[in-house]
Amino acid sequence: MNPGAPLDSTGHPMLVNNQNILLCPYCGKEFLRHTAVHDFSRFLEDLYAGLHTVCSETRTTIDTDLSGTPSPRKDGISIYFECEICGVTSILDIYQHKGHTYIQLRVQENQS
Repeated sequence: MNPGAPLDSTGHPMLVNNQNILLCPYCGKEFLRHTAVHDFSRFLEDLYAGLHTVCSETRTTIDTDLSGTPSPRKDGISIYFECEICGVTSILDIYQHKGHTYIQLRVQENQS
């Protein structure tokens, strides 16, 4: 996490500003454009088998690679963004676990 990213009153990184605009988790700016959506659909809960669908700007692919799923047990969605200010790729994950629905915004690992 970059010190430029704003924190909420509890010290956690802010996902959105006061206008509900998504913020870059690295630099804190609001100029994100989505580049791809990954959908992870398991055939059964806890089963490590299912479909991974990727919709990007130019194509859609379907495979069975669930290695990037945000959920340890159920389905999940990951939306990839590129910040127009700092160039960092971030990922907005939405997933379920033990009856709860989680949302997190994270910086993609291994960026140079």
